[in-house]
Amino acid sequence: MDSWTNKLQCLIKGPGWEPGSPWTGYPEKVPGPEPSKEPVFRKLSWYWEIFLLCDLIASTIYFSVMLLRLMNTPTNVYYGIIILLYVHAWCVNLVLVGHVHASIMQMLRLAVWRTFLQPYAWRFLLNGASPFERFLQMCADKIAFALLLASCAHVFIKYHKSNNANWSEKKRV
Repeated sequence: MDSWTNKLQCLIKGPGWEPGSPWTGYPEKVPGPEPSKEPVFRKLSWYWEIFLLCDLIASTIYFSVMLLRLMNTPTNVYYGIIILLYVHAWCVNLVLVGHVHASIMQMLRLAVWRTFLQPYAWRFLLNGASPFERFLQMCADKIAFALLLASCAHVFIKYHKSNNANWSEKKRV
């Protein structure tokens, strides 16, 4: 393995290859995943399952309306939508991983979308839209508002419980 051709062939042919072995190498010499790096799948609560399902429905509606109005929308709107999709995927990842601040990030994402970005996005996307597209927009708005209220309630209940637990522990001491 000292020559550069052997190192190059090892990169091309795979991790189990060494000089004098078959084309793809010996299967028993291929390294497996380390036990510490295996993925851990957490069970989501029913709240997060329903929340993510409704969020998926609303995102699908937004994306389908965007695709319907593809030719009439300015390019700079798409840059904003791509950034929003990235933030959306990042927040969903926080939920699936079980991060402590997932509910706060979901609440902030929905609050920013509802207050600042949604009116401008619909103005660009629904310029001269059909009644069906406006109906889809109305449904997506209602779902997004319900998700915002649910995430605010979840954050309030979650942190209210933790603050009350901390307060009762301080009183006992």
